[in-house]
Amino acid sequence: MATDTTLVQGAYDANRYTKSRVDAAKQGVGQNLNTAIGKAAGAKRAEAEVKKKEVDTAKVKAEADEKARLAKLDSDFSEASQKFLQSGSLDEANYDATHDIVNAWRDDYINGDEKARGKIMNRMNNLSGDVAAYKGSLENVASMQEDGDFSNSVSPERKEWYSKLLNGDITMSPKQSEDGEGGQSYEMGVVDENGEWISQSALTNLLEGDEVDSVGIKYINDLGITQLNAGKEAKEGSEFDEGMVIGGVNNMIKNGKINSLVNDETITIGKGSFKDHLRQESNLVNMTYESLGISGEDAYVYDKNKDGIIQKGELEKGDIDGIIKEFTTSPDHRDALEDELKRYFVQFTKKQYNKGYEETYGVSSSGQAETKLP
Repeated sequence: MATDTTLVQGAYDANRYTKSRVDAAKQGVGQNLNTAIGKAAGAKRAEAEVKKKEVDTAKVKAEADEKARLAKLDSDFSEASQKFLQSGSLDEANYDATHDIVNAWRDDYINGDEKARGKIMNRMNNLSGDVAAYKGSLENVASMQEDGDFSNSVSPERKEWYSKLLNGDITMSPKQSEDGEGGQSYEMGVVDENGEWISQSALTNLLEGDEVDSVGIKYINDLGITQLNAGKEAKEGSEFDEGMVIGGVNNMIKNGKINSLVNDETITIGKGSFKDHLRQESNLVNMTYESLGISGEDAYVYDKNKDGIIQKGELEKGDIDGIIKEFTTSPDHRDALEDELKRYFVQFTKKQYNKGYEETYGVSSSGQAETKLP
């Protein structure tokens, strides 16, 4: 059977048109999809641009804020350091040295946390306190020189050194040390007459120790007057009551200025100082060698009768001077020195009591004529 060419051609054409429509449909879908993807990508790019601008803006603001914060810290530090450096009268060399020390803390202050900044400010406050105290010390030196309030214990070399402080020949200088936490700490101070650096607090203590103990001197002389009157008003047969004075005398010595009590004329109706009494009047007689810090073989060199007590003539003048200097200046003998001072002042008040009693009854309370004051 012959093929119907018309039917075949029709089928072919039908199939061709259908494929074309499918392709066209697919092409339309692709174009639409591409358009949608393009729009979505554009939207994402636009969103990313917005976010980038926001991030950039925030970054710029954060950088500006940090810059302002650091500038504020730098300004705060400069203000504090200048306030400190200008708080005292430092010469140019010491000003520069101190300025360099303080300025070295700048980076730590700016870049540190609140605790670190607090520690640095505390350092500057401490140094500022030292400078202010130093100015007060200079005023005290000037006043003590003008009023003659330096104790006789102060050596000529020490007085010359004090004059150099006043004249500006010696000025404040800083010293660096460990602060106990791995950091650095600084103190202000001066170089003393021996070339050693001492802190401001040590200078304050030095000045206090070099001043005449006017409070102690007034106290012991007032106590003497009180005991003189007590002796005058005592009942016949009464005796001096040591317990009434020994506590006050002991407190006076403990709280007083030991150098002044030893070297200055504390008893205004007597002659000389306690040190003079040891040297000129008693020559250490009846004191024990041990109480003067002399023991063992050293004591046997002097102690002729080996009784441990200093007898008249046992010591040469040079020996006496050396022993007295050691006894009155060495910290090793401080307790023994205070005991001897206590006996000296109590004996003074006792003699005052007996003097008053003798004025009333013609004899001392012990039944013997009064002896001369030491």
